[in-house]
Amino acid sequence: MVTESLPATEPAKVTVPDPGAATGLPGAALKSMPQWPAKRPWGANSRTTGPGTGATRTVHPDAITVLTRFKATSANSMLHHPATAAPRRRQGATSGYARGATHGTHRAESSEARGAAMTVHYDRRDRVAVITVDRPQRRNAIDDAVAIGLNRAWRRFDEDEDADVGILTGAGETFCAGADLRSFDLVDRPEGFIGISRIRVSKPTIAAVEGYCVAGGLELALWCDLRVAGESAVFGCFERRFGVPLVDGGTQRLPLVVGLGRALDMILTGRAVGAQEALDIGLANRVCPDGEALATAVAIAQRVSSFPQPTVRSDRAALLDGLGLTLDDGLAREREHGLIVWETAVEGARRFAAGAGRHGEGI
Repeated sequence: MVTESLPATEPAKVTVPDPGAATGLPGAALKSMPQWPAKRPWGANSRTTGPGTGATRTVHPDAITVLTRFKATSANSMLHHPATAAPRRRQGATSGYARGATHGTHRAESSEARGAAMTVHYDRRDRVAVITVDRPQRRNAIDDAVAIGLNRAWRRFDEDEDADVGILTGAGETFCAGADLRSFDLVDRPEGFIGISRIRVSKPTIAAVEGYCVAGGLELALWCDLRVAGESAVFGCFERRFGVPLVDGGTQRLPLVVGLGRALDMILTGRAVGAQEALDIGLANRVCPDGEALATAVAIAQRVSSFPQPTVRSDRAALLDGLGLTLDDGLAREREHGLIVWETAVEGARRFAAGAGRHGEGI
């Protein structure tokens, strides 16, 4: 087990009065912009574009490495091109996130969290990584320490050569109730208030949802590629009650998933959406008996992991890169990604010619 404490260096923050709202089912908390220190709080300098990517980017000292523009062989990935060989781990890194241990627990402790320990766990089940927000006493609400823990855990997943699919879940009977309105200490870092909303990993992701998945928790689930829900799961923009804005992707990702009209309905009314309705409108991809969301998500992840990963990642990247592009530009991006992994297709054709996969075998 690897345990890490939050470094002492923190961005200076503007004091915000405690709104006095109980967590209940809070929304994404908003905090004033921090005054950033000269160096990253996590002890690493900002990254630069790797050789051969043909990309340029401007990276804040505390930002995840995000590619901001692409050329023929680049992709919008958090750390590296999704279709290339597994990423290199940082040389000389001492963090458990870079060592690639099979199992790890990562604890981020905030001086503003009233002395409570906030935890995010990273575990591997074969080639599936499971990232768990473990704060059931607060319905897995997110404070700044948890946001940092999520950021670190997903960075580790993207660098983990032995993990093909990442699953996000919550401990206990709640996926995530959003930001913790008691501490109300989230910071507007470049990667997002909740730690990951403005970045993208290069490998598939699944949210395993039990119970409430609301406000910032809904935004976490929308950040994932797929959502598996227990039959009693509840989705919603519950932050509407407290006047907290959606600042972690909800206004942008929800309409992409369910359509403009349904997204406006959820966002403006703040109403609760049950699991069956979520399945009907495309918000949930699978509904399973309560208590089985994680097991169902792991089974889906293992299926995805069984396929040739270069094309799994390149097709995912082509789809995501094409959002917002014209058809012609999207087709060009698809071609670029496809050509990068063409050798994988050639090998697949050889296997088929030799007799593999006939009559739908493996589907």
